[in-house]
Amino acid sequence: IALDKAEQRELAENIYEEALEEKMIHPWKRSFDNDGKQIRAMDLHQFSKPMAKIAVRSVIDSLLTIIHPSHDMTENLIIIVGKGKGSEGGKALLTPVVVNMLLEEYDIESYIDETNTGRIIV
Repeated sequence: IALDKAEQRELAENIYEEALEEKMIHPWKRSFDNDGKQIRAMDLHQFSKPMAKIAVRSVIDSLLTIIHPSHDMTENLIIIVGKGKGSEGGKALLTPVVVNMLLEEYDIESYIDETNTGRIIV
């Protein structure tokens, strides 16, 4: 969070990548799509807003470099952000952060899953 506030994006992303490699964080999980097909989704439920942004940047950057993508580009990227049930005021806090960041930083359109408003589809 402090690195995000200090606008140290690259350093924050490096620390995030190291935490992934050391298996200190586990953003990927198996879930199911609307048809019951098993999918791999990025689960940001427990992430802060800055941490969620770092995680999404990490996967999008990996897809753009294509050297070691962390997601199968032939499939939709599903980002689980939650519905806000556990948030103060019951509002989804991560949804607008992630959707706006994707659009502003990457010019990527995303949408909220109509059958599960706690998911963003990229």
